[in-house]
Amino acid sequence: MEKEATRDIIPHLVSIGPNHYGNPKFSDMETQKTELLDLESREWNSQKASSLTNALLELEEKTRKCYPHSFNHMDGNAFVRMMLTDAFFLINLFTDYPKFRKGEELPNRCIFRTRWMLPYICEDLLMLENQVPFFILAKVYVVLTDNESADCLKKLALQFFKQVPLIGKVAESCRSPENPKHLLDLFHSSFVNQIDRGKHSPSSSSHKMGTKFWVDNASTLRSKGVTFIARDREARLPLDIEFSWLGLLRIPTFYMDERIVRVLKNLLAYEQGSRQVKPYFSCVAVFFSNIATTKRDVKFLREAGIIQHQLQVLYEAVEFSSDQDCLLKCEVERINRYAASVPGKFISYVKRILLPKFVPFVLLFVTLFLSLSPADTLKPFKIRA
Repeated sequence: MEKEATRDIIPHLVSIGPNHYGNPKFSDMETQKTELLDLESREWNSQKASSLTNALLELEEKTRKCYPHSFNHMDGNAFVRMMLTDAFFLINLFTDYPKFRKGEELPNRCIFRTRWMLPYICEDLLMLENQVPFFILAKVYVVLTDNESADCLKKLALQFFKQVPLIGKVAESCRSPENPKHLLDLFHSSFVNQIDRGKHSPSSSSHKMGTKFWVDNASTLRSKGVTFIARDREARLPLDIEFSWLGLLRIPTFYMDERIVRVLKNLLAYEQGSRQVKPYFSCVAVFFSNIATTKRDVKFLREAGIIQHQLQVLYEAVEFSSDQDCLLKCEVERINRYAASVPGKFISYVKRILLPKFVPFVLLFVTLFLSLSPADTLKPFKIRA
């Protein structure tokens, strides 16, 4: 258990900030980050270079206070150099990612040359102990872009984090917070800020519950007439859960694998560590721990399309850079069109509902026909010579 817990807080490939700085495990990526900064800084004029250095020196004391440890073993120059290297790496990563998705060539960008690396880096950047203050990123971005708004950086970062498919359909636009603490807070707040306050906030007239908002498990709810429906198309957020007076419970489809679980654990740790952070994903976790208490519940939720477990052994080793990488794209699209079409749904209904009820009548008819037919009609048919 201790080893598994360690996997959830230690990055795979890249160290950001002082917590894992100097770990030889990340030496290859540290070399790439340093080379990137050295290469790009050759094109800076002296004014831009001095502006960056002076700005980070002024923010050094404020930055150190953001961490629970003092990191006294790092002097001012080393600390500022680390922050600049990490900030420059992240800004270039976020600005280059849209170009990569469009298929543009990115020289001197090794991390875009392999399919498996980007998802792991994306996961690393959402680990709670692998963060730098966002005001550092914002300051470096403003200087590098000649006073362009840091809101652009937020949008680029959120575009990059769409690689984490917490639900089937990720929102195309997110309302980012004004002053995020770090990248994990930015990602977390992009969900919280989209909550419809009137819809998700508790009613003032509702009676007080004796429990912590517990509900029965899926099997019990089904026995009481509740119908579960997967919102795999229209849902945009994990908390887009709706219950109607007809007994229809609509829940977004969750795609679960080891990477997503690790991201969720870091989000939960972030929420539980501060009362100032809204417990968005804590609510999601409690709700699913209610309705999926047994293997039978999980099996039903999977059959209903609410929980999607992906093939760990094969899927974890495969990444697609773009839609064009899928060589079965045409057939997959045909399958999905058929499954969503009216003829497809009608044929499915016939197979699942009508055909099983019709087969017994056919068997009964055949049995009656054989039992009531004259014996001569059942004799073997012979061809006359």
